[in-house]
Amino acid sequence: MSEITYRRKSALREVAKVFGLSRDVQSALAGEVWGREKTGFDTQALVAAGLDATDRRLRLVVRLVDELCRFPRHLSQHVGGFVITRGRLDHLCPISPAAMPGRTVIEWDKDDLEFDNNVLSSFRSSSAYGARFYYDNNVSAHENHVSGGNYGMYTYRLGGTHNELVNNMLDAGVSGIYNYFNDSINIYHNTSTGSYGIYSYYSSNSDVRNNIFVGTTYAVYERYGTDNHFDYNVYYSTGTYMGYTTTTIDSLGEWQSLDSTMNVNSKEGDPIFVSVNDFHVVGTLANDAGDNSVGITVDFDGDTRPTPISSTVDIGADEFDVVNYDAAITTITSP
Repeated sequence: MSEITYRRKSALREVAKVFGLSRDVQSALAGEVWGREKTGFDTQALVAAGLDATDRRLRLVVRLVDELCRFPRHLSQHVGGFVITRGRLDHLCPISPAAMPGRTVIEWDKDDLEFDNNVLSSFRSSSAYGARFYYDNNVSAHENHVSGGNYGMYTYRLGGTHNELVNNMLDAGVSGIYNYFNDSINIYHNTSTGSYGIYSYYSSNSDVRNNIFVGTTYAVYERYGTDNHFDYNVYYSTGTYMGYTTTTIDSLGEWQSLDSTMNVNSKEGDPIFVSVNDFHVVGTLANDAGDNSVGITVDFDGDTRPTPISSTVDIGADEFDVVNYDAAITTITSP
């Protein structure tokens, strides 16, 4: 394992969040001051960036960032070494450019991979992947929270006998879940948002149940797959169309008419989240509307499925009870 330490810009992001600095101030600091590796308080650079160099909070941020630099941030897989092969390395495995100039990343086939309970956000690039599973077998990804980047979970050519994405909350720019050329994958109880809630292309034997898919272009894009099953999902699109299969589809009802075996128990509409950044549910559409037979007995937070006062699981990553307002003003009498 390698120990990853804070560099100046990553330290700035963390400290700035704690002190509540605006994005404009963060950008000014990062662009005018923090490109240098030297430490210390550069008053002229702060003034040139349009900042008040005498501000006590700003001076404290500067000092704390200096102290945080080179402090351990997280552990990572080993990023060095070399590979000796008989033939060309790019004929053996995919090679991708790394963030550092002159470095590359090689990706090996992996078996029996578990990816659980991770929080992924604040990516350096908006085109980043939250999690990318590439030529893997028997992947299990449970209870992960991904926000930012282009893809929440990007899956490509997954094989083996059992792959599953379960209880994940995913917020991405392009697609929350990208199901691409996979074989045998279960996608259960996820809440997935993006331009596409889910993008499924040339995948086979996908079992997609009890999910909330929200898209600004399409809630669902599903093409060229074989033996895939979609049901007990909530679809919500803020774009012109709800989804795309063999053609654009205006509504869930149109998809059901195109394929009567799909989405018999699915729903269309706004699930109503707590906020734009919190995908716990407060609306009634997904409540008690799922399929118990998928066998998932806890939710994203570890709460029991179904809840003690219900016999049917909810759709999405969050298991919840609807709060009914049982008190109301019925009459007002003058004193």
